[in-house]
Formats: sequence, structure tokens, C-alpha cells
Amino acid sequence: IYHMVANSILSRDFITHSTIAFDFIILIIISVFLLSIASNSSTLQLAVSGFLAILGYLLLSYVLFIYMSHIVGLMSVTLPTTVMFLGLIGTHIYRSQVRMGVLEGSLSSYLSPNLMERVKEDPDILKLGGSRKKISVLFSDIVGFTSFCDSVDSAEVQEVLEDYFSKMTRAIFNSDGVVDKYLGDGVLAFFENERDSISSPLNAMSAALAMQEG
Repeated sequence: IYHMVANSILSRDFITHSTIAFDFIILIIISVFLLSIASNSSTLQLAVSGFLAILGYLLLSYVLFIYMSHIVGLMSVTLPTTVMFLGLIGTHIYRSQVRMGVLEGSLSSYLSPNLMERVKEDPDILKLGGSRKKISVLFSDIVGFTSFCDSVDSAEVQEVLEDYFSKMTRAIFNSDGVVDKYLGDGVLAFFENERDSISSPLNAMSAALAMQEG
């Protein structure tokens, strides 16, 4: 120990400490990095990036101490950074769940449960542009609906439509169809082919028969 102390004094190789300004600048850099990642990345990417940022700072402090005898503030940087990182992760997860809940509530009347699960796993399939493919389209409405509306009050019309759309949508979903839109008393739906098969016409016919029975 005496030898190491004497050697440090003779070689002027003293241990130095970082300033508050240096620690603050490092904290700002890591915080800006995490905030930029949080605004444009998924939860997994944010978690990996935050972990690597904190780990990188710890490695930097180790290198500075071993090779330059310089001590940087660990707790003054890692503690607030970790707290902010965990807060961003929690906020990111919460917003993702809220966004998915709103999405599910908005699309549950148009997409079958199977397709809704696919959307949850990969929301990017809803992006504009889509892809070109062969599908089968089904259109249905109520025969004599106009004359029916003229003979009853609006409350009864609303009740009939709610029951009608509920049964028609269920029949379409049971055949793996997608409700494109509701048109007054009409329903426009389409059916996709599964992979390379030609199943959409059969699914559309199956839905149409079920809708007639319903």
C-alpha cells in the first residue's frame, strides 16, 4: 500500500472526481436518448435501448476509473436514469394497452375474432396501402325494408335493425368474413382466401345461407 501511494505521488497519478456539471450533462444525454427512443419505438426496443444505455454508462465509468483514475457519479446518474427508464416503460405499456383497447372497440363490429387477434399481434396490417388479392364480396339487405319503415315508428325500426345487424354480423364472422360497411339496412362484407386456397366463395355462400336462416 505504501509503495502504491508513493508511486502515485511520484507519478502524480491521482484519483480525480467528475464535476456536478459533467454528471448533469451525461444525465441529459441519456435522458434525451431514452425520450427519442420512447417516441418512435416499440416497448421491446425501448427496453433494450434503455438497458444498453445504462449498461454503457456503467462500462464507461469502469473504463475511466481503471485507465484514467477518474471517478464519475454513479448514483447521481444511474438512479434518476433508471427511474425515468422504468417510468417510460410503464407509460409505454399503458399507452399501448389503451391504444389496443380503443382499436379493439372500434373494430370489433367489423372484424371477426380471429382477424382481431391477428390485428393485436401485428397492428401494421391495418396500415394504408394493403395488398392486391382475390376476394369474394357479399352484399345483403332486407327485402321490403322501405315499406316496412313507412308502416312503423322509428323506435321499432331501430330495434329491428339492431337485432338484424347483430345476427348478420355473427353469421359473417362465423365464416371468417370482414364487415366492410353498413349501408342503411344493408351489409357489405368480404371474404379472403386462406393462403393459396380458394375458400372465399364457399365462406361467402356459407355466410349468406346462415344470414337467410337468421
